[in-house]
Amino acid sequence: MNLVATAAELLSRRLGLSPDLLGTDVIERAVGVVFEEAQPGDPELITARLLEDGSEKWQMLVDEVVVPETWFFRHCESFQFLASYVTEKWRPAHPTRAFQVFCVPCVSGEDPYSAAMPLLDAGLEARRIRIDAADISERLLARARSALYGNTSFRENPEPSREKYFVSCEEGWRVREEVIRLVRFEKANILDLSLFRQRAPYDAIFCRNALIYLDQPARH
Repeated sequence: MNLVATAAELLSRRLGLSPDLLGTDVIERAVGVVFEEAQPGDPELITARLLEDGSEKWQMLVDEVVVPETWFFRHCESFQFLASYVTEKWRPAHPTRAFQVFCVPCVSGEDPYSAAMPLLDAGLEARRIRIDAADISERLLARARSALYGNTSFRENPEPSREKYFVSCEEGWRVREEVIRLVRFEKANILDLSLFRQRAPYDAIFCRNALIYLDQPARH
């Protein structure tokens, strides 16, 4: 019984992740971390635990294979365009409606918080900003909700004003509360976004590099 092959098949079927694009070595490493304490004589038990969607082992596997790489204002042109679009086109045409943003996967939260900042800079009142952020990794969602970041989250030039939108703390930098309140984080599978379809239409959607790890059916 090949546990790596089983894990690869499940990741493809449940999450749309392509083993070839993700990398077999990534899956092998993840399986090794998740099942490092497994007994050699328990392959059926191990596989049964892995097959249980929502089990602790499955969530650990997901947390190990997802790509956590992101930072504030990644590809800053996107956020500059967002601000100019809202200022020049959207706001004059929608004097009262809320501007809705969807970030999937949101990873550790930099993208949705980065979307909130230019919307505030564009003059939108907080009550008119609604940002939904979703990810399949509980580990990354916990980091996103904490809103605590180190210097590696600030790589873009120009970077966001730390004095304006962050508070210095022992752990590094924490997003200010008025920005945190604009983002709603939820666990979701990119193959099942029924909850968010009910909240549509969204005015902007950020899906940073998600498609490059998905197989063709999942991309559609």
